Amino acid sequence: MRIAIILLCIAAGLGCSQRSGRPSTAPPLISDGIPRHMTLLASDNAEDTDGNGYRDTIHVSAAIFDRGSRTVEADGAFVFEVHPRGRVNAGEPMFTWRFEPEQVRNAAALAAYGRCYRFRLSLQNFGGDELPSIPSQITGYYETDSGQTIRCSNELRPVTLGPV
Repeated sequence: MRIAIILLCIAAGLGCSQRSGRPSTAPPLISDGIPRHMTLLASDNAEDTDGNGYRDTIHVSAAIFDRGSRTVEADGAFVFEVHPRGRVNAGEPMFTWRFEPEQVRNAAALAAYGRCYRFRLSLQNFGGDELPSIPSQITGYYETDSGQTIRCSNELRPVTLGPV
């Protein structure tokens, strides 16, 4: 009886083996240092920094990745746009901020996933923040120093402007 149980355990162990001599996952992509993807994170609620009861500053973080999903040092410009929610491809943005290479270098930070760039987008640059409540969304892109444009995904990044 003991021999039967031992043989059964050995057979079960051999039959359940997942080792076939081939790798079970695809090999990782090799990092090449060439910017290919952009990730954009934005606060969903703009901040009232001047205390007047209206949201005036949006905080964003952006990162550039190569094909191996490693962050890449940015040597170009970041552009961020605020559009009415759901109307990104339907006309001009309501607000646009452009950060040139020197500003980008000054915005460099370190996140858990690697290098990122943190920016404060202020409505004060456009003459004031006393707007009606506007459901909006933010998009962005990165322009390399060689002229290549890398856009973030089209995922909804909502932000609310107007009274607090």
